[in-house]
Amino acid sequence: MGRRGGTQFTTVRQVDARDVARLIGVGRTILGLVALAAPELPSRPWVGGAVAGTAGGKVLARALGARDLVLGLGAIGSNSRGWVAAGAVADGLDAFVTVGAFRDLPRRGRLLVLGSAGGAAIAGALALRALPAP
Repeated sequence: MGRRGGTQFTTVRQVDARDVARLIGVGRTILGLVALAAPELPSRPWVGGAVAGTAGGKVLARALGARDLVLGLGAIGSNSRGWVAAGAVADGLDAFVTVGAFRDLPRRGRLLVLGSAGGAAIAGALALRALPAP
C-alpha cells in the first residue's frame, strides 16, 4: 500500500490488475445475461419505461446485452489486454452517449448509468495500464 499524507491507499498496481479486469468482466457478463433474459430491467433506468417496454427498446437492450456478454466473457477468460481495452472503450462510449442525451433521460437512471459506465471505463483503463504488455 502507498502512503499519502499519513493515509494508506491502494493502487491498481498493488491490487492485481488482472483481478480488477476480471471483476469488471464478471459484472459485464451478468449485465449481459440479464439484458438478454429481461431486457427491460437494465434498460428502464437508462431510457425510461416508455422506451424500454417497446419492441425496439427490447431489441436494443438485448443487442447491448450480447455485446456486454461477449466482452465480459472475453475479459474473464483471456489474458489479452485487447478485451479489457474494448470493454473500457465501450463503457466510455456508453457514458459519452448518456451525456449527449442527459436532459432527455430519467433523472436517477442517467446518473446511475453515467456513474457505472464512467466508473467502469476509468477502472478498466487503470487496470489496462497496470497489466503487463504482451
